[in-house]
Amino acid sequence: MNDIKNEMNNGGKKENIDISRRNFFKFFGKSSVAVGTVALIESCVKKPEPEKLLPYLNVPETIIPGVPYFYATTCSGCPASCGILVKTEDAIPRKVEGNPEHPLSGGKTCARAQATLHQLYSPDRIKDNLIRGKTETKTISTDEVIQIIADKIKEADPKKIFFITGNITGKTEKFYLDFASNFGIPYENIIRWETFSFSGIRKASELLFGVQSVPIFRIDKSDFILSLSADFLDSGPSTVLYTRWFGQFISVDEKAGRKNKFVHVSPRLNLTGQNAQKWIKVKPGGEVVFASLLLNKIIDEKFSNYSYLKIQVPAGLQEKYNILQKDIDFVAKLLINSSSPLVIPPSYGAEDLTSLCLVSLLINYVLGSYEKNISLEGFSYSKLATYSEISSFIQKAKNKQVDILFVMNNFDLVYTIPDSFGIKSALSEIPFVVSFAYHQNETSDFSHLVVADLHPFERWGDSEIVNGLISFYQPVIRPMYQKLQSEDILIAVANKLKEGSFNYQSFKDYMFGQYGFSDEQIVKYLELGGVFNFDLAQKPVSLKSDVTEVIGKLKFNEVSDGLNLIAYVPYHIYDGRLANSPWMQQFFDVSNRVSWTNSAEMSKKTAQKLGVKNGDIIEIEKEGKKIELPVAVYYGIVDDVIAVSVGRGHKKYGRFANTGANVFDLIEPRYDQLSGDLSFFVPNISVSKTTKKLRRLPTDQGVPRTLGRGVAFFTSVQKLPEQDYYKKFKDYEKLLKKRFPKGDIEKYNRDSAKPSPYKWGLVVDLDKCIGCQACVIACQVENNIPFVDQKEVIWGREISWVRVERYFVSPEEIEHKGEHHNGHNGKESDELYPVFVPMMCQQCDHAPCEYVCPVYATGHTSDGLNYQAYNRCVGTRFCANNCPYKVRYFNWHDYYKNIPEPLTMGLNPEVTVRSKGVMEKCTFCIQRIKYAEHNAKVEKREVRDGEITPACAQVCPTDAITFGNLKSESSKVSQVRKSKRADWSLKELGTDPAVTYLEKVFDLEILKG
Repeated sequence: MNDIKNEMNNGGKKENIDISRRNFFKFFGKSSVAVGTVALIESCVKKPEPEKLLPYLNVPETIIPGVPYFYATTCSGCPASCGILVKTEDAIPRKVEGNPEHPLSGGKTCARAQATLHQLYSPDRIKDNLIRGKTETKTISTDEVIQIIADKIKEADPKKIFFITGNITGKTEKFYLDFASNFGIPYENIIRWETFSFSGIRKASELLFGVQSVPIFRIDKSDFILSLSADFLDSGPSTVLYTRWFGQFISVDEKAGRKNKFVHVSPRLNLTGQNAQKWIKVKPGGEVVFASLLLNKIIDEKFSNYSYLKIQVPAGLQEKYNILQKDIDFVAKLLINSSSPLVIPPSYGAEDLTSLCLVSLLINYVLGSYEKNISLEGFSYSKLATYSEISSFIQKAKNKQVDILFVMNNFDLVYTIPDSFGIKSALSEIPFVVSFAYHQNETSDFSHLVVADLHPFERWGDSEIVNGLISFYQPVIRPMYQKLQSEDILIAVANKLKEGSFNYQSFKDYMFGQYGFSDEQIVKYLELGGVFNFDLAQKPVSLKSDVTEVIGKLKFNEVSDGLNLIAYVPYHIYDGRLANSPWMQQFFDVSNRVSWTNSAEMSKKTAQKLGVKNGDIIEIEKEGKKIELPVAVYYGIVDDVIAVSVGRGHKKYGRFANTGANVFDLIEPRYDQLSGDLSFFVPNISVSKTTKKLRRLPTDQGVPRTLGRGVAFFTSVQKLPEQDYYKKFKDYEKLLKKRFPKGDIEKYNRDSAKPSPYKWGLVVDLDKCIGCQACVIACQVENNIPFVDQKEVIWGREISWVRVERYFVSPEEIEHKGEHHNGHNGKESDELYPVFVPMMCQQCDHAPCEYVCPVYATGHTSDGLNYQAYNRCVGTRFCANNCPYKVRYFNWHDYYKNIPEPLTMGLNPEVTVRSKGVMEKCTFCIQRIKYAEHNAKVEKREVRDGEITPACAQVCPTDAITFGNLKSESSKVSQVRKSKRADWSLKELGTDPAVTYLEKVFDLEILKG
């Protein structure tokens, strides 16, 4: 009691003390080992002083407190321009969803789209316009910015004025062309720059068909896909569109007992490759050799009329790349026997990229795929500059041929161009550099004038990523700092220099004026998200007359025998533009499962050769340039190759982005001979082990094998006919009755609580889950899940209500549907294939967590949910210890204190934030459930099927997650659940979970190859 008196008195000062059950536990815990733990003691804190709220003086008519509005706009996470809906509540954007009306997104998003909200609220945004002098930097007004730019343009030679923009299309492109035309600036001085320009496939299309195109591959219409290091699920021209189509392509037809086939040929398993049914390993650069031999094979086998397209492959090259003839014969047979095959090349960075794309398109042409499932009138990336072209601009700057440079990119130009190009010294040579940016970056450090731009959620714009598919940007929040977007400033500059240059006062007026819409049409199209008048119909194509000459000039690189490096684009951070989102930093890489840093991926054999293990820090060096990274041993990479992701290692992109290393520093200016694209392959690197080492890799992956546990479910097409749902369900019922003695099963039956017409449940189709983890980020945003730093992840203290586990299985395990000797005796199978398992709270009817809680903080609701009462929890963690699924998470610290303003504006007001010392977990987005139940009650009806969609199911682009009422036989979730692939995680424990998993389906014929 003396401790209590001392804390209450505190030297005579009055304190706002909470004399509650929690404080009682706090004080009692100091003297009772049975009750108290350090975490329990620290979880009890003094009540904060009340905050002062500033109410609206005049409440806008359009705002109803607590009622969200959705604004249709366009995603800026990559140049694909997917349509999204931004949920705003009390005039504050809270959540991003896919726009169901948009042809690309179809109501879905990727993980990157979810994180664009973090860019809006980034604490490191540029808030003021800055002018840099020789001795000082000062803030200036927007009017001063307009005057300074006008004066500089007036003094400059128009031919020496350059713009570097993103992938501008639609009326935005016309605006910049009009601006240039007004002042005599050559159109070629407008350089459209994206880190990945898809130049290889563009050039290949031009050489073969005379059209620079990024074709649209109709994956949803195909029955066999051959991927030649393709990345359409990772970072391709439209990740969400291709992922949605892939969900249709890959799902099994249980009635027909049929599944489409997918083979991946590459030196590394990216996200796309991990979802293939067979991986054929080749050394870097070997893909084009494999493709050429494959083309020759299918021509010899069936298409002899195309013999003039055969490619001469140098003798011995096949053996040097370790390409097996049986693999070529096998893939050729699959292609010939398929009715609608596709061959898809990579988007960027591969050795001999254009040659690989060219041979891939030739195979598609020979197979007749252009008339079936390829649209040559594809994505609008044809005007993007290549690395070779940006190198030419850099040389012009060094030669004093650039007077003014406007950098209009909203990501980091200096960061994404390798330092070996001399971009920094080039910018230093330009007399006047203007950077329009909403976020601080390395480019702004080299700018004389930094103009605080608006975030895409604060501005107007358009994008025509496919001809006829127009997506609109519209503000979803009032500008947080400056009021004018970059185009508005340029309009003011133009009208100041030449009166009447633009007959519009704002870019919004210009854009809609150019479209010629009426006011009614503007409202209609803004509500829809754009104008969707386009056609993806396949049209016949013909080869150019000089195609044989083009083929004859193809050259093949020799094999590099040393240690080589591959730079790859991570699914979640892309080119680094999302690196300052702490939630994306905590995202576990889809390949190596490491967060908060990039790593040096290598095979087990390569690691043994170098004498390193997971977590060891190594130094990678190429011609005097060095980076240091931790080792991550990864099954999905060939020997003698190290893979490192781009997008990390920023120096000026904000407080969360300076993790890892910038692999661009090691990339040499080696261009693809045909397209001018940059090779992301660095041969003959030097690697040395340092004395530094991480205590543990910041990863969520434990043992990557199932080891006989019922956690990853898989079967084969050949086994499907033998399976029966009703038999599975009856066996499961028998198991439950055996688990609970007679009487107990009735006592703890499914309707033991207050009767309810609902029992909410999930079905997760593992055959459709690609492991992209978009569900993880969507759940974190929706439910205010805090991020933790790298140190906490290393300690295993990350919080993620949904995690996507990955287990590797061997062909022997798949054939026998169980754990084989591989993995038990330390031997690895030569072939392993991943099964992704989204794991969330299973909402068990017989939940082990419930009966161990000493304060009844966890219990069961009448509609089948396992609830968590945060204000009752005292942090004993008994529930976490007793949970076999390990889906309950403990707040070791007040993690919300780590969230700087204004990032907190993105928190969902419908979900509480949790203090340290409590457990938290998934409850199927109970706030959405209660919202729908309330509406149904007001309207005197029951909740309709499909009316409730948890964040994880809503975002999933492959529709792998189905949610609904298990008590309704007509509900979609009940229908999907009646699958012969149905199974339950750790069912032998008898917890009776509300989550049902459907087995992933492999094809044994493909595996045995």
